[in-house]
Amino acid sequence: MKIFQRASIRHKQMLIIMAITSVALLLACAGFTAFEIFTFRAAMVKNLSVLAEIVGADTGAALDFKDVASAQESLALLQAEPHIVGAGLYTMDGRIFASYDRPNDGQVFLPPPFARCSSAEEFRHGNLALLRPVLTKGETVGVVYLVSDMRALWARLEEYVIIVTLVLLATWVVALLLSRQWQRFISEPILSLAEVARTVARDENYAVRAPACNPDEIGVLIDGFNVMLAKIQERDATLERRVWERTRQLECEVAERKHAEAELSRERDLLRSLMDNATDLIFFKDAKLRYIDWSKSLEKVIGLPASQIMGRTDHDLFEKSCADQYAADDRELFRTGQPVLGKIERNVTRQGQASWLLTSKIPLRDKNNVVVGACGICKDITAIKAAEANLDKAHRELVDTSRKAGMAEVATSVLHNVGNVLNSINVSTTLVFNAIKQSKVRNVGRLAALLREHQSDLGDFITVDPRGRQAPAFLNELAVCLEKEQAGWVKEIELTHKNIEHIKDIVAMQQSYAQVSGMAEVVRPGDLMEDALRMAGPGLARHNIEVAREFAAVPAINADKHKILQILVNLIHNAKLACDDSGRLDKKVKLELRNGGGSVRFVVADNGVGIPAENMTRIFNHGFTTRQKGHGFGLHSGALAAREMGGRLLAESAGAGAGAVFTLELPAQTV
Repeated sequence: MKIFQRASIRHKQMLIIMAITSVALLLACAGFTAFEIFTFRAAMVKNLSVLAEIVGADTGAALDFKDVASAQESLALLQAEPHIVGAGLYTMDGRIFASYDRPNDGQVFLPPPFARCSSAEEFRHGNLALLRPVLTKGETVGVVYLVSDMRALWARLEEYVIIVTLVLLATWVVALLLSRQWQRFISEPILSLAEVARTVARDENYAVRAPACNPDEIGVLIDGFNVMLAKIQERDATLERRVWERTRQLECEVAERKHAEAELSRERDLLRSLMDNATDLIFFKDAKLRYIDWSKSLEKVIGLPASQIMGRTDHDLFEKSCADQYAADDRELFRTGQPVLGKIERNVTRQGQASWLLTSKIPLRDKNNVVVGACGICKDITAIKAAEANLDKAHRELVDTSRKAGMAEVATSVLHNVGNVLNSINVSTTLVFNAIKQSKVRNVGRLAALLREHQSDLGDFITVDPRGRQAPAFLNELAVCLEKEQAGWVKEIELTHKNIEHIKDIVAMQQSYAQVSGMAEVVRPGDLMEDALRMAGPGLARHNIEVAREFAAVPAINADKHKILQILVNLIHNAKLACDDSGRLDKKVKLELRNGGGSVRFVVADNGVGIPAENMTRIFNHGFTTRQKGHGFGLHSGALAAREMGGRLLAESAGAGAGAVFTLELPAQTV
């Protein structure tokens, strides 16, 4: 190949022409040879098939009559065909009936077993083997097997090789003569053009021109080359000026580049200073989530030198669960290209050192806007988390204190109502006691003693003695008095029994709510409102406060009914106090249930003293109260409990003396 590349174009053309001619001729000869082989083999199959049919016709009778000698004689006639290597005659059950072996060929022919003769004809081992049935009167009585050599084909192929060789040699001679004569029309103009090109390259003389030739493609090439030389010569005059201008531009670019490098160096120094002195953890990762740069503070947290961090991943440096989360965040950042901002996460190093981090990550992009890395900044907020934990603990303690205060207020209300009922019981028992002391029943004993004195003359005493004669009338009057006394006693005892049952109901209600505190369950808002009114209601009636109800059809809710009751009892108690402090004669408290579009609203409204505008923003603050003996826990704990249940506690008032409306709003969870 190197010799061909170094040869002149004249020799290349001659070699190409000779090669193409030879290949074409060889392909043609190969085609003719292949065709000859194919047709010769087909002719062999046809001729051998005819011979097999002739042999079958001659041996059919011998097979039919089991005459082996006659069949052997018929097969011996195959000596007339010198290409027949051997033959065999088989019966229908596959036995060899007779065979033929070509004499004087130095080989012994043995017919193969009939089971191996599966093909009708087959070329193998340089021979043609053929099977044909032996027919007698249209019936198959056996099979004839012939094997012929292919010497005739090889002889024919040898003749073809000699002919092809002679034709190829003659073609080469003719092609060589014609190519030497005609190739100069192409090679000479090209060689002339090449000589001009060498002159221009050697002497840098763009004034020379290649001689014109025929108007073909080579002529177009030469004309174009001459035009190119003319343009180069024309441009050469202005080249020095352009070089000078370009030199000036390069000097300016070099100055700008130096300035940019200085700026880049300054920015690099600033970044390095930031990375070395920043207290926050700063890092950069490549597309495979490997660390490629980081701040000194990160080395301190990891506890490894820089040489052991470079090229490592989070799984090499941090505890597995933390590393899994970091890698998942990084993959999501690479997938979406969206930054991760202000994520709070717990970090544990391989050494087991734990901390809390506030992490932000942004993608790094190349000039094609493809994400190729990530930059992260982590702020250690372990101290802040500890402070939050302490604050949360204090908040829970405060909430618990507020809730206990609210529960105490509910219990106080319950005890107050129980005390009112106990006063009624005390009054009833006092009345019964005084009635028993003043009872006429002792007169029965006096009458009995008088009758015992006159037991011997009881009849005369009742009929004759004036005192005895008054005994029946006395008994009638005594019976009437005793019946009146009994009715009074029964009335007071029934009232006492009712009051005791009321105390039991109040105590049982309080116990039932206390038992389920903190547990969410399905409750009916109307039942809760009625229970709260029963627990706080006696105080309303005692203070002559009218109670109105306006309950809309609202769905059941799933909530902690103890917390709801605590809030409602506190609101009703506050409404009672507001009405008492107003000094109004038409004191009124209105209880409502409303649908709030996905929520249920418990409303407690009063026409009491109202809330001044300056107190509206502070009314739910812990410890805020306007009452002298108030503690400021009730509304605050109620607001916290409402928030814990996913709701809110609202207050409305037009101002001092205009009453107030408190609304407990909870999510409606229809079941």
